[in-house]
Amino acid sequence: MQVPAIFKEPEPQQQQTDDDVTHLRVVPSGRRVSSDKSGKVPFQLLVQRDNKGKRVDRYMDLEIKKINNMDPKDLYNILIDSDPEVSLGLFHFLCFTNYSFSLRALRPGTDEEHRPAQVILNEFMAEMERLYGGLDVQLSRVFFGMFTGGAAFMEIVLDEMGRNIVDFIPIDPHEARFEKHEVPIRGPVWMLGQIINGEFLNLSEYETIRYMPFHPPVDSPYGRPLMSPTIFPTLFLISILRDLERVIRHQGWQRLNIELDLEAMGMGQYLKSEEGRALIDSILSEVQEEYKKLEPDDVFAHTSHITFGKAVGTNERFAFSGLAEIIAILERRIIRALKSQPLLMGSNETVTETHAVKQWEIYGVSITSVTGFVSSTVEHVLQTALQARGVLADVELEFMQFRDSERIRQAQADQQELANIKMQQDEQWISRDEAQELARKQQGLKGPGPVFDPNFQVLPQPSPGASSGNND
Repeated sequence: MQVPAIFKEPEPQQQQTDDDVTHLRVVPSGRRVSSDKSGKVPFQLLVQRDNKGKRVDRYMDLEIKKINNMDPKDLYNILIDSDPEVSLGLFHFLCFTNYSFSLRALRPGTDEEHRPAQVILNEFMAEMERLYGGLDVQLSRVFFGMFTGGAAFMEIVLDEMGRNIVDFIPIDPHEARFEKHEVPIRGPVWMLGQIINGEFLNLSEYETIRYMPFHPPVDSPYGRPLMSPTIFPTLFLISILRDLERVIRHQGWQRLNIELDLEAMGMGQYLKSEEGRALIDSILSEVQEEYKKLEPDDVFAHTSHITFGKAVGTNERFAFSGLAEIIAILERRIIRALKSQPLLMGSNETVTETHAVKQWEIYGVSITSVTGFVSSTVEHVLQTALQARGVLADVELEFMQFRDSERIRQAQADQQELANIKMQQDEQWISRDEAQELARKQQGLKGPGPVFDPNFQVLPQPSPGASSGNND
């Protein structure tokens, strides 16, 4: 007699295998965030094109009136494209944060590869290669948004069935808006959204959208742009250099001083009448014309009533005494505002190698903090996308650090730590299993090690007419 299913004993729960794709999650399809209402680039830097497509170079005068009425995002972009210090700081930031990366799918809580999820991530990487030239291009835009907008803001876009990844879109953090909503038990909570046609559109309910503020204040949901402290010292330095350019343009070349002694010429009384002054002006013009006609090897012969003074100009040593110190102070403030180091900005010519190595280590730690922040954000949206395919897996996005100069010291430290573990085992202070576990932790590995499972299954592509139910 067949026992009804309702009276059967529950089967023991088995460990998840690679063909376990039953963790289906309903996720909204399509793109939800609008990055630009007009569909056109809202602002172009330094180079514009007229109605006929002809290139027109434009150099904006950063006057106080224009700055006060300028959107911060536009001002950031102008400074990035016009100021060497800010441009170099952003260049280093993007190069070192997005130097290289690896994207892996792991079994939850282990370091073992989840093969079906890895296949999906590989397909996602191939799609990014087709659309943008690589995922690193989109990640670079995320880091750019952190530099100018103070947040990692992104959206993972799924197809019309809400299953397959079709796009990964970084969003300008300046597009985000927040409103306080009253939530039961939690109280007032900041809700992420956008202002569309004058109305607030709540985006916090979409798990495919992620806004992670970088170092936000206690009472604000918005992050702090990394380059915001550079505005004052950068504009100050630009204004100084602009004034200096005007002075050099007018007085940069040494000018010869020629003096006519009117008393020796018996023409002192000519200054008292209009006709006399006109005669003196004509004599001065004649001297200037004669001097212009001189060839490099000619001699200007003159009588004693003409005196040649010393040639002077702004290229004299005493002309701008103290200006170099002022510029150096502003450059140091810009370096600090960019969270960079003198080593990277070419301002430590007299610093010892030991000091330079410490500066590099400090900068490397700050870069690691930023990349870890972005990694967790991207991992969250990709894990949500995997769950939409019915796959439960951990996503690990790891950014590699450019630290070739430290490889020898790191290898020496690893060798010494492994030798200490072996010594503890030889002295029977710890068991062999404990020594193996310590060695794996020292190498940054998790769990007992990867185990190859030849049985794996990739979730089939759903047909457009298939039902999108929840199989949780």
